Amino acid sequence: MLNPTLIRGSMHYWRIEPDRRLQPGVQCYALVNPAHPMASHSSLPEFEEQVLLPDGYSEIVFVLDGRFERRPVGQARPRAVMASSYVIGGRSSSIVASNLTPVRVASVKLDPRLLQKIIGIPLDEFRDGVVTVNDLGCKELLRLEDAVANASSASGIASVLDTFLLRMPRISHSRRSAVTELLRGVHGTHGTLSIMEFLRARDLNARTMERHFGACMGMTPKQYARIVRFKRSYGRLMLGGPDRGNVKAHLEGYYDQSHFDRDFKRFLGVSPREQIAGRSAWTTTVSDHLLEQDLAANGGS
Repeated sequence: MLNPTLIRGSMHYWRIEPDRRLQPGVQCYALVNPAHPMASHSSLPEFEEQVLLPDGYSEIVFVLDGRFERRPVGQARPRAVMASSYVIGGRSSSIVASNLTPVRVASVKLDPRLLQKIIGIPLDEFRDGVVTVNDLGCKELLRLEDAVANASSASGIASVLDTFLLRMPRISHSRRSAVTELLRGVHGTHGTLSIMEFLRARDLNARTMERHFGACMGMTPKQYARIVRFKRSYGRLMLGGPDRGNVKAHLEGYYDQSHFDRDFKRFLGVSPREQIAGRSAWTTTVSDHLLEQDLAANGGS
């Protein structure tokens, strides 16, 4: 039996490693369960608002019970009420999520290229948005949704997801792929790669590359690089143990403090100082929990 990896108020949260044969294409599975699913809504504490930071992954989200809402950071509206399963292709901005009822949700974080292979649709067709599993009309995902809903435990859900994903086509990592080479360059430089210099050095057309990259990753190369850079610096600032809050420890990749502050406010809606002081209107508990494991798996990079 798998124990929750995070308990926060009325929420039990599991971050589960996939079968090793699925890595690195599948980053992790997650399960959210209410601590007291049979309690009345009036007896539960007020639900927190969680900021979910973009991390460069796509996601398949199975809403098994309950309803929650999501909206972009910095915007009061539109608020989308989520009551059915959906997929996220590429998300370049942060989302504020808040439960409207106790919810039970299972999800898969995976390489966008793998999601694109599963659903057979270019991810830029719903860039920074979601599409429901029903609207996709993907019979494989509809059957998977039923199997996940019928699983009785976190380990059971992980087993169902492993079985499904092990049947899926693998991602091609051919070095001849311009998208794969660009991704290697972005990660190798922690997001500081000059996209234009990369393209000029290989005599690649910028519009063609942006179109191919968007279809595979659901965002532009510049947006993806910004996420990779910020994720590393945010982790150093907010999750860096004794160095937490020491601005100078994490400015690598940024021109100066104001450059980092602009990115921080763009993704979190507040300044680093306000976040560290606990003056944000929402929490980053779930994103921090996932990011700690992600950075640890990649050697802190």
